[in-house]
Amino acid sequence: MRGQASRASVREDKDAGISTFRVMLPHVGDRAAAQALVKRIAAAGMGDYYVIAQGEDNTVALGQYQSRERAERRQASLVGAGFPAQLVPSGNGQSRWWIDVRTSAATSALQGAAGATRQRSLDCAALR
Repeated sequence: MRGQASRASVREDKDAGISTFRVMLPHVGDRAAAQALVKRIAAAGMGDYYVIAQGEDNTVALGQYQSRERAERRQASLVGAGFPAQLVPSGNGQSRWWIDVRTSAATSALQGAAGATRQRSLDCAALR
């Protein structure tokens, strides 16, 4: 690729291996503490919760989302209501790496030189 690109950079897409985002209150104590917390959540007008029983250390699940943005909105609404909700990504944990290149060369030649399995062209005007 040397000499074929006017600018190149490498970036990691950390969310690439994540399939869902869970919002939860982990480690809330015993079952009675978890049930009391669920009652407070319901009293605050929040729905969509489930107690995950794990012996003496229970977790309250507060939703599972395909979109990070929707999960963050749910988390923010719970935090705003006084509940320390956490966002937990789920998936295979593998990142996707990209080589961003500005060039006038044929993309197929660069793709072969980089050993890339696929390529995607971007409108540079949209990146400004």
